[in-house]
Amino acid sequence: VSTQRTWGSAAYCAMKDYDKALEDANHAVELKPDWVKAWSRKGAALHGLKQLNPALTVYRKALELEPGSPAIMQVIQELQTEIAGSAA
Repeated sequence: VSTQRTWGSAAYCAMKDYDKALEDANHAVELKPDWVKAWSRKGAALHGLKQLNPALTVYRKALELEPGSPAIMQVIQELQTEIAGSAA
């Protein structure tokens, strides 16, 4: 079921329906809190909703689950840059 939720979340993100993407990602995280893909999809949905700080927190959780992941580290760096730019 959690796999279906992350695919649903990815599909909703692709359609820019970030509220539904977040809903599916939240369910996936609840069902399988140790699955990095669920956390990444949640971060993507939050980013799409322009909730940058919560997205950063979620991606940091994903990095805890998959330390050293280049993809996650890149997204974290991009979010930090975006947050710094929005504060200026």
